[in-house]
Parts: sequence; structure tokens; C-alpha cells
Amino acid sequence: MKRYVLAITALSLMIIGLSVSQTSWGQQVQPASPSQVVNEFYNLLREKRYVEGFRLSVFDSAVSTLSASELEELKPDFDKTFAKIPSGVTIKGEQITQDVATVYISMPDSKTQDPVALVRIAGQWKVGDFETYNLVRQQGRDFFFNARMFVNEREIAELLKQMIASEFLYAQNNKGRIAGLPELVGSSVGDLPKDLAQGTTRGYRFDLKINGPSFDILAVPLRYGRSGKLSFFANGAGVRAADLQGKPASVMAPYFQF
Repeated sequence: MKRYVLAITALSLMIIGLSVSQTSWGQQVQPASPSQVVNEFYNLLREKRYVEGFRLSVFDSAVSTLSASELEELKPDFDKTFAKIPSGVTIKGEQITQDVATVYISMPDSKTQDPVALVRIAGQWKVGDFETYNLVRQQGRDFFFNARMFVNEREIAELLKQMIASEFLYAQNNKGRIAGLPELVGSSVGDLPKDLAQGTTRGYRFDLKINGPSFDILAVPLRYGRSGKLSFFANGAGVRAADLQGKPASVMAPYFQF
């Protein structure tokens, strides 16, 4: 889990990139500096030129093997991650120690400086760290989908906790009655995603079963191995999950560990 957290943190924080070295007749092209890499990577992601941007990072081997259809499938995830990249990021300095570098940037209207890690691979600076680089090399084309599932599953677990709390509040306000999905989403007791009223959200299908004063919530991935692998079961006692190849979970599943 720790390696995935590092990788996903890198994806979320790497709002940065690489400026192509300029050359003239009779001059040898020099590798871009860490600051140039950070600047261009930032520009490419902000312009939604994800393939070009990721090729300047440790995610190069993952993005270079994706098909056109897979890239199109992942585009909403990239858009969501990098949609709020601001313009006007300022490079404040860099530090280089052998094959590791840190570039310090400042966001617009921010008084702090944020560090961006880079590593030198085959003579070229890449945004990221060696741990993520090795993880990406192991997983190849599956890396982005694995990262997506990791994020999805944790978001679903959090959503289920929110749904449980909302059901308790709803019952308190309605003489112990349990709400169905549309009613729960439409009530004022919780800020639940609107599309959940139709039974699907964040790559998962939900089923809320009411048994008198109690309830069970089932959540299974819409596309096993793409939107998620874990199947969830939740009730008043908490959230459980297991990899059941896309089949529904039950009270026999272990409690989900964040």
C-alpha cells in the first residue's frame, strides 16, 4: 500500500514538466535541466497533453504502451487530477545531488515553496522518484489502471461510511425508518453524489437492501479489473471488502483496512 500511496501522491502533486533544449547549427543539444523539466511538464499537463507530459516523468513506460482506446478511457481520470493546475507557477530554485534533484516551485498567490522530486535516468531528468519508477516498470501498461482502482476503492469505502452515517441520521429524523437510495441521496442528511440515486457512481454499482430497521449496502465494480477489484458490503457495523472477481460481498468479508 505504501508504494501505491507514494505513486498516487506523485500523480496528484506533479503539476510540473520539461522545456525542450534549444539548439543551433554547430551546437550539441544539452539535456534539459531539472527546472526546465519541471516547467515543461507543468505546461503540458495544464494543456492536457498528457502523453507528452508523462513521457517527461517516471510514468513514461506506462503511458508509452497504452493504446488509443486506453488513453481515451483514462482521460477523465487525468482531467480530474490535473484540472485545477494554475498558470503562473514560478521556479524558485533547484538542488542536485548526483542522480536526484529537487526543484522548488511557488504557486500563484502562495508564500510557500513546494518541492518537486526528479531523478536522472539514461542522462535525462524525469519528474518523480526511483521507487515510483521501479513500480511503473514492473506494472507497465497496467500502472494507471491499478492506480485508478486503488483510488476508486478508497473513495468507495469513504462513501459507504458516509452512507451509513446518513442512514442513521435519516432514521433519527424519520422515526427509525430506513431510506432507499433515491430518498437518501435526495434528503438533507448527507452530501451524497447525485448520480448515486441511480445506483452507480465512481465506477461502482450500489444496491441498498432494507430489512425492517436495518440495512445492507452492496457495491461491486462496474468493470472488474478496470474500475475496481474489491467488492464491498456495509451495514451499521462498518465496511467490509474482498476481491471476489466482481461478485457481491457479504457479511463474511473482512473489514476494509484504509
